[in-house]
Amino acid sequence: MDEADALFLAVIKKFLESEATEKARGERTIRAYKNMRDRVDGGIRPDVVMYISGALDVFSKVGPSKAREITLEVMMKGKDGLDINDSTEKYTLLSLNGGSATFFL
Repeated sequence: MDEADALFLAVIKKFLESEATEKARGERTIRAYKNMRDRVDGGIRPDVVMYISGALDVFSKVGPSKAREITLEVMMKGKDGLDINDSTEKYTLLSLNGGSATFFL
């Protein structure tokens, strides 16, 4: 995390529901996307392709109903935003393996 990102994070933590917080979140997202694109030649991230492929494999095994349940849970986890700037952040899906499925960004 660089100094600018730390300052954006400080604003987010201090001013929870304000216009400044929304702008800081937006800037962190823009910076994270740019950093991810800058690290990859050609714009395709092999890790993302692997994760999407894995998700599609799971969806094909569990069927449409369970796939919708999993998708809804992922959507709910991400509704307030996922911190793509923190690679140590973990998220657990209760709809998979009785809640033992944990994933990283």
